[in-house]
Amino acid sequence: MFIARLGYVLEPSFQATGTCSQLPVAFADITANTPNETVATREWYFGDGAKSSDVNPTHTYSKPGVYEVTLNIQGSLGSNRSAKKQITILESPKATITVSQDTLEAAGGETFRWFLNDSLISTTSNVHIAKESGKYKVEVTKNGCSNLSEVKTIIKTITAIPDDIKDDFHIFPNPTSGLITFNATTELIKRIKLYNGTGKLIKEVDFPNSRHEVKINLQELAPNVYVAFCYTKTGKILIYKIVKV
Repeated sequence: MFIARLGYVLEPSFQATGTCSQLPVAFADITANTPNETVATREWYFGDGAKSSDVNPTHTYSKPGVYEVTLNIQGSLGSNRSAKKQITILESPKATITVSQDTLEAAGGETFRWFLNDSLISTTSNVHIAKESGKYKVEVTKNGCSNLSEVKTIIKTITAIPDDIKDDFHIFPNPTSGLITFNATTELIKRIKLYNGTGKLIKEVDFPNSRHEVKINLQELAPNVYVAFCYTKTGKILIYKIVKV
């Protein structure tokens, strides 16, 4: 028979961090050992049918609601005690993006954080105007719970290019196995940006002294189809598909 002296009894205690459904909630056993007994084993019951014997487990609730969490501990001298606590799990927002040409509109939250190629670019509004090609996503937050949207790939295009501008530009060789040349008869080239098929920026080269002809080495790139944006000193932009073999 287990007989405990006053003040020498294990008193199970725990805390939970995180209150959002579909996101991990972290549980921590903060039970203090007594001078003559330590925690030997523990069993967690999360209130939704799941359980764990880890010291500090994490658990993801699929639905919002109020759950009674129980921590059972067994001491090194054979004592068995329990602690119970109710936790409220809030519904995580569903982040969605609607795309109309270059305009991305997010829904599902109260605050919004926009990312381009995994870099934070804006926190001001649920509407973002895409100024360059790339992979866009948004993190929405509501009632303290956050969630990320799916990725939307934007490829910036030009709807019309006058024939006289088209005739001014030449790219060769295309397809290429390495070095490729951009040539402009009258325009001066100041920047080249290269994107892959998913809209990720792969290479960017600036030419401080704008030139009529520039060369870029693509030898390190994998064989694929890429999109090249050619920027001129006068503000014109031409877009070409480049085949790397």
